[in-house]
Amino acid sequence: MRVAVKYLEGLLIVAGLFILVSGVIDFIGGRARGRWDQTRRALVTFQHRLHKYTVVHQKVPSTLAEAAHAVSHDAKVPVLVSSGKDAWGRPLIYTVAIGDQIEIRSIGPNGRDDMGDVDDIEVLVPLSKLDLRDESASSNCATMPTDE
Repeated sequence: MRVAVKYLEGLLIVAGLFILVSGVIDFIGGRARGRWDQTRRALVTFQHRLHKYTVVHQKVPSTLAEAAHAVSHDAKVPVLVSSGKDAWGRPLIYTVAIGDQIEIRSIGPNGRDDMGDVDDIEVLVPLSKLDLRDESASSNCATMPTDE
C-alpha cells in the first residue's frame, strides 16, 4: 500500500511539473506570437495609409522617417510604426523600388534579416498608380535612425 502511495505521489509530482513547464512554454510562445501579431497589424495599417498618401500626393517618401512623418497626422497609424521599430524594439527596414513598390519589413522574432522569408514580417505598398517620371530611378534601402 505504501509503495502504491509513493508511486502515486511521484506521478502527481511529475504531472504537476509537466503542467507547469507546459504553461511556461505556452506563455513564452504566446508572448512572441503577440509581438508578431502586433507588428503585423501595425505594418498593415501603415501600408494602407502610406498607399493612400502616395496616390493622393503622387510622391514616394524616400526614408522610413519621412514616410512615418507623412502619415503621422493619421490617428490610425500605430505609434509602433512611427517609432521606426517593431514590437521587439528592432529597426524596421524600408525599401523603395521606384516604379514598383515600397517594402516595409520587420526582421521578426529571430532577429535576423531573412530577406522576407522565415519569420520576417513584410508588407508591400504598390506604386503602380503613380506617375513618378520626375523621380530618380534608383532604389533606396534604409533603416530608420535610432537614438543610440
